[in-house]
Amino acid sequence: MSIIYKGTTVANVSETYGGGSGVENVYSTEETVIGAWIDGKPLYRKVFTAIVPSFNETAPVGFLSYPETFEVVHYRAKLTRNDGYSTETNWLSTLSGYWYQVYDHRPTHSILVNGGSIASSLYSGTNATIELEYTKTTD
Repeated sequence: MSIIYKGTTVANVSETYGGGSGVENVYSTEETVIGAWIDGKPLYRKVFTAIVPSFNETAPVGFLSYPETFEVVHYRAKLTRNDGYSTETNWLSTLSGYWYQVYDHRPTHSILVNGGSIASSLYSGTNATIELEYTKTTD
């Protein structure tokens, strides 16, 4: 049994997570089964696009809501600034006033963003791509 580390998700190539069939590399706006989670439930992936709202460090805001049946096990957000620079990190802090955080707020089934005023001016109104990997409470 070989183990591959994929982001923060552990994949067992011989038995789960696509079984090495290549489906684990599918990124689509359609829900795709990419394997099985560690508890045997089907593991899904879906890619969402959203517009980043205005945000600041005192009031995180949601920019993607997902169904209550999703149990998110991994997510990644790619934000593209208004000058064309993009980043795929969920947390960035470089200078005072230039930081942002993207996180999964499970109680509201939302992906939220907050950050300093410089980051807000660079990212607000721009495109975001959010990759969710999840199981479902209904499976």
